[in-house]
Amino acid sequence: MKPLRNQSLNSPHYRRKIRFTRLGAHFLFVGCFALFGGALRGFNLLLVIAGVLVGALLMQWRWSRSSLVALSIQRRLPEEVFAGQSFKIKYKIRNHSQWMTLWMLRVTDLVSSSNEIGLLDVKATQERIRRGTEASCEVERVARARGLWNFGPIAVSSSFPLDLMTCQIVNEQPETLTVYPKLVKLRRGWQRVLLSDQGGVAKTSQQSGRSEGEFFALRQWQHGDILRWIHWRSTARMNEPVVCQYDQPRRYDLCLLVDAYLPEGSDDESVEAAISFVATVALQLGASGSNRMVVAVAGAEAAAAPAGGTIEDQRRLLRVLAVSKPTARPVIVEALEKAKAVTGRFRNVLVVSPRSQDAAIAAMDDDTYQTIEPFQRRDSLKWINITESEHQLFDFRGKSKPNLEKSRLSPVLKATRG
Repeated sequence: MKPLRNQSLNSPHYRRKIRFTRLGAHFLFVGCFALFGGALRGFNLLLVIAGVLVGALLMQWRWSRSSLVALSIQRRLPEEVFAGQSFKIKYKIRNHSQWMTLWMLRVTDLVSSSNEIGLLDVKATQERIRRGTEASCEVERVARARGLWNFGPIAVSSSFPLDLMTCQIVNEQPETLTVYPKLVKLRRGWQRVLLSDQGGVAKTSQQSGRSEGEFFALRQWQHGDILRWIHWRSTARMNEPVVCQYDQPRRYDLCLLVDAYLPEGSDDESVEAAISFVATVALQLGASGSNRMVVAVAGAEAAAAPAGGTIEDQRRLLRVLAVSKPTARPVIVEALEKAKAVTGRFRNVLVVSPRSQDAAIAAMDDDTYQTIEPFQRRDSLKWINITESEHQLFDFRGKSKPNLEKSRLSPVLKATRG
């Protein structure tokens, strides 16, 4: 048996149908009226009119049927999308026919988001597709919120040439796009909050070896400075030795815990800010191989993921944060247990929450308090109330610019640094 040129004809995900338009229904009614009236009364003119109308319907049906056999459509989604950023949906329409050109095509796609109410209709048009070729059309959308976006079914239709019938090809294969949390721009000195003397994180953070770290400033020569630190250009200009001062890198061994607390009837902006802050911090600190970090989410369900430096680890981490659901009763104990199962024991816990530590402890049950009490007793627990620290840490309402075209997470870190 000769194989089909259009392999989508054998696919169980495709549906093909032809239906009358309103104009086609009028043609059919008038044609039937003229046919029966001319036959009963013997009026040849009515029979001629009926023949013309029925002939137009047959030609439209034949063209629509050939279009159904010739068409196939596919959707292409981007690999990475961040909340607050625009992205493009590409549709590839293929004309498998070897003799006919397809005209006036309309593409309709149904989109639903887990964090947005209602359905979105994505529409695009294609004027013409020549025989044996394919055409692409793009639709640009804005991901207003993180979460899962479900696409499908996708349909391409045409009523060319007489608009009497509409042929429609529906691809029912669903696709899912994960919209990652919004990456914020951390303000200068944001690490001081993490390394504050008031918290236990500073006491257990360690220098990561002999690395000189990032350049901080210039200062005068002091006894014991290393010779390679001398900044020769500044030394020649000032006629005295000047050395470079470096900010020593530190090693973190901690669990970043998101307290996704959301009372009923409240706005979720603070929870989204906490998730965005944790995502940005985890990407920046996790890129260093010396840090040992894990991110845990205490929401309606508990989840945890390591904050590693590879692309796969970053995507897994962002996916966990993207699908988390806030609730009035976060499961903190389960989240810490999953964090321990992922990376083992960790020294410190950094909780990012939309509520204060006192309010959270007052609402905790005995099991939850007994879980975090050892960290609190060792001064290894730091609590950041995102509603009070937002003006110090980052700009949540500002626009960040992750690199979406290259589909790489590592360049995003450059755009989020203060």
